[in-house]
Amino acid sequence: MPSVGLYVTNETSGDLTVIDAATLTTVTTIPLGKRPRGIAASPDGSRLYVALSGSPAAPPGVDEKTLPPPDRSADGIGVVDLQAAKLLKVLPSGPDPEQVAVSPDGQRVYVANEDAAQASIVDVESGKIVETYKIGAEPEGVSVEPSSGRVWVTSEQDGAVFVIDLKTRRAPRSVKVGPRPRSIAFLPDGSKAYVPSETGASLTVVDVAKLRVLKTISLDAGMRPMGTIATDGTQQDGARREHGDRQRRGLHRGGSAPLGSRPLQGRDDAVLRERSRQRRFSDRLVAGDADPAADRRWTRALGRCPRRAPLVRSILYRCEATLRADGGRSHLGALPQVERP
Repeated sequence: MPSVGLYVTNETSGDLTVIDAATLTTVTTIPLGKRPRGIAASPDGSRLYVALSGSPAAPPGVDEKTLPPPDRSADGIGVVDLQAAKLLKVLPSGPDPEQVAVSPDGQRVYVANEDAAQASIVDVESGKIVETYKIGAEPEGVSVEPSSGRVWVTSEQDGAVFVIDLKTRRAPRSVKVGPRPRSIAFLPDGSKAYVPSETGASLTVVDVAKLRVLKTISLDAGMRPMGTIATDGTQQDGARREHGDRQRRGLHRGGSAPLGSRPLQGRDDAVLRERSRQRRFSDRLVAGDADPAADRRWTRALGRCPRRAPLVRSILYRCEATLRADGGRSHLGALPQVERP
């Protein structure tokens, strides 16, 4: 397996494409199961955890009464051994897992169960679901709060994030955000959370300690933000070196022109990307050290992925040497302007 790899879950073909970011070639394709979507890496980078779902695809506008019944035997969290390049096993997940996150110690996997309006906690060693929490309808994004280890889950239908305190085990607290929130990103110090609103064209900034909204940042009309990357605002990241402080660019259907851009306000240093629903390019991006030239190379590599269209749901870019936190600073690659494949 490559030392710097790009890992893409392919929802329609049920597998994982591995791309060598140095040579921009597909290394291998690993069979996984039905509808692989959310993806997360273990803390040591040796394994990937992938959400597999037996529920039929139901994009917006589809009458769910016309869909076939779900195959619950296909639900689970696939565990991929990156060294062996194979699926090791499938952990239980609860119904229809959408996105996943991993605890800092690697012992637990947190799952958003979309059809069940719940979050499940899976013990990796025992392979059992140890806890479940009822949350809002259509849960999607899952993130672990860096300062306290609380688990945040977005609810698309409720327009809220639900915060699970694993120490108290009380009912999750909710914070209203914009409509159809899809993900959560935290500043490295855990002081603020950023939640994009897909249908509201906005970004909600949440005070993590007080669990209250600090502000809502309006984005350009027509933007559909789904993913975020937050930095601490103290370093020159790749976006600043390449584009200056003028703007952040959204991904637009794999093309060269951004869908829309505008400067973010103050120190709310969140790097946004927007995904075209027509191409459904990706759902999640985690990158290594900021390097504009490298960013362009692996972005072009995505265009060569043979199973990209029509549904490439999640992307995880892993760099063993540089995916790290150094002195409290987040070393996250910027989102470049995407060149047409």
